[in-house]
Amino acid sequence: MVKKDENGKAHEYKTIKLSEIYNDLNQVRKKTAQKDIDKIEESIRAIGQQTPIGVCFSEETENSDKYKYHLIYGQKRMLAVGNLGKKTIEAKVYVEPKRWTKEQILVEALAENYADTEMDKTEVWDTIREFYFMFNKDLRKIQKTTGLRHKDIKE
Repeated sequence: MVKKDENGKAHEYKTIKLSEIYNDLNQVRKKTAQKDIDKIEESIRAIGQQTPIGVCFSEETENSDKYKYHLIYGQKRMLAVGNLGKKTIEAKVYVEPKRWTKEQILVEALAENYADTEMDKTEVWDTIREFYFMFNKDLRKIQKTTGLRHKDIKE
């Protein structure tokens, strides 16, 4: 069943194949992707996956014969599930917009990861720097798009 969240993004919850997920190497968590993954594995082993990953459709998946979904957030959960030998994972599949841009994926990933667990400062800065050039050095646009405080962007 398709629902819309408070920001108007339509999504549905599904069980999807890990092999159909494009895990972009430009995830916002580059340094801490493996951090505490053993704890996530233990939790999933004990009580199952409690929080779905977020995936969408993108240019990469549209032009791929292998991948159907593009990972937005939940890289650690996806890696943990794979390490446990599972072939499927619970996912929040965003169906609108029908094709996400790199900008939209980065915004959603940063928002999810920044609010969820502490990111390494260089991971945050690397993502903000990417927005800085993407938005022609316009700090106000970065703030408006990401929801980050001006103070956090300037640090």
